[in-house]
Amino acid sequence: AIYDYEGMRTKYVPFLEREANEVFVKGFSAITLFTKRLLPVSSVVVYDEDGNTYYRTAEQRFQYYNDFKEYLLSVFTNELVEQVLSMDENGSIRYLDINGYTALIYGEKLEGPIDTVEYTLVSKTEDKVVFEVLAQQLDSKEEKSGNEYSFTVEMIKDDEWRISNFYVR
Repeated sequence: AIYDYEGMRTKYVPFLEREANEVFVKGFSAITLFTKRLLPVSSVVVYDEDGNTYYRTAEQRFQYYNDFKEYLLSVFTNELVEQVLSMDENGSIRYLDINGYTALIYGEKLEGPIDTVEYTLVSKTEDKVVFEVLAQQLDSKEEKSGNEYSFTVEMIKDDEWRISNFYVR
């Protein structure tokens, strides 16, 4: 869900064209997979080739790695997908294809949803837009926890709009 500054649920970013907005709305939850939260894990333990412990995801729509990667490619550039799948901030591979299933290193406890509060346009051209997203962490009851995050998102258009970069300040 995306919320505007007044706390009302919205489905659009004011300065994005329709196609770019749809990619962003779909992709914002994917951004949070690589920043502030992880996919939920199941109790099924799997091992990579080096014997490291991973867990299969409990997220049904991403149970199979090909589905997970296809989703990421629908919102991120190819280069960014390869980057976010390769390493996390600790130098470990976060998500792996193990026997066709999406497996991940068990990390922090899954946090509640991250919902947007406001958008600030940084720059915009015909084929590139950079903007900031102020977001708040919600708790398990979907109430604001008080934790705020500022994301910077860059989108480019090369046939279709894709998120080409993001980071949290």
